[in-house]
Amino acid sequence: MNILICRAKHTKLQIPDGKWRCPKCKSDVKYFFIQENDEQASDECEMLHERDEIVCEKCHTAISGKKFAALYAKGHSLFPCPRCKGVGFVVETGL
Repeated sequence: MNILICRAKHTKLQIPDGKWRCPKCKSDVKYFFIQENDEQASDECEMLHERDEIVCEKCHTAISGKKFAALYAKGHSLFPCPRCKGVGFVVETGL
């Protein structure tokens, strides 16, 4: 069993596979690449880091991992879970 240690700060919300879309032009992941900007990130870590930069080659938009995750949460009506103090996210129900 290998234990991966990544010292970079990860976004609290990790975007599910198949849900990646450019916030500007709505293109899917085939137009993206991720520029890893955090020296503390492990080369094997597949999680989104706050300092990663997501670049859409179709519309030439670049956005930080932190901002990308925040826009995804807002667009899907997700907010930090009050029970677990923001470790997870839940869908806003309007209650």
